[in-house]
Amino acid sequence: MMFMRMYMMLTFFSTAFLYINLAIVKDDFKVTKKKQFALIGISVLGFLTQYFFFFFSALIFIIMITLFIKHKEYKEMKKYIRSIVIAGIVGLLLFPFSVDHMLRSDRRVGSFESENYFGRVLTYFNMILQYFGSMWDKMIALFAIALIAILLKKSEDRKLMAIIILPTIIYIMIVAKLAEFIDLRYVMNILPIVAMMIIIAVGSIFENQKYNYIIAAITLVILVGYGLVTEEPLYLYKGYNKYIEISEKYKEDDFVYVGYAFFNHLQSMPEFMNYKKTLMLYEDQLDALINNEELSDKSEFILSVNESMEPEETLNKVLNNTGFTNYELIYEGCEEIEQVIYRVYR
Repeated sequence: MMFMRMYMMLTFFSTAFLYINLAIVKDDFKVTKKKQFALIGISVLGFLTQYFFFFFSALIFIIMITLFIKHKEYKEMKKYIRSIVIAGIVGLLLFPFSVDHMLRSDRRVGSFESENYFGRVLTYFNMILQYFGSMWDKMIALFAIALIAILLKKSEDRKLMAIIILPTIIYIMIVAKLAEFIDLRYVMNILPIVAMMIIIAVGSIFENQKYNYIIAAITLVILVGYGLVTEEPLYLYKGYNKYIEISEKYKEDDFVYVGYAFFNHLQSMPEFMNYKKTLMLYEDQLDALINNEELSDKSEFILSVNESMEPEETLNKVLNNTGFTNYELIYEGCEEIEQVIYRVYR
């Protein structure tokens, strides 16, 4: 849940950054003080939320500078660049470690480059389109229409569409190159923008705007309705209430968590807070339980083992290392959490 909150915040700031840039273009490239403060605030908060915001905002920045130069709005361009530079400085001052994280940490830029790049790009495009409840071959046609519309629409609309469409498509290609996994969360921030692209595509078919509005509205109803009927909501963690109930029932016990404790343990934080004490381990760190002082005088504790770590084998190692002899299977886990819960006692 904490992961989803972060990516939802990233989605908000990405959409807000796009919105303020569209507002500048529609206002004849006037970068007012209000828009400068908005640019700085959104840029700082987006950067501090998740560093993929940097790539998306940088793409929009490049398009904007191109448009400023094309329309000879050099004075306003200086205000725009100054706002982005200030945002960068403030972001780095607030979290200087971001540079080290991006360049030298195990999640640094470029550390997850894949050999099958073209396949990853297609997979990401396919994944995004399928989340709108439709098949790949039908939805890609709408992308093609949206791109062609850049050339067909009158010039004042063309620049707005360029800001929406080009950074979004290039961003997907960048994510396919840099992301650790092929996972929706890395492109979740552009889903609202992809929705805008779809509406732009179907709303650019006729010269008559009235017809375009009608078609866009019908398309929106069909896509949303089809998705509601055919797709199951994601990231609801429907079975997680059971974990909370168990932690409340055994709140006086210590808790041993054997799982992916680098990031994935964040999804289990609510139950951690209920237990008396929590020890997080990887499956290769079970020796830390030998002669463990915290468990030596306990009559029981709760053990949580990730399904991918062979729970029964891990349980036996825990019993051998702690000297406890009995156990009870409390919960076999649920989809998206996948932690098996045991009560271990003497």
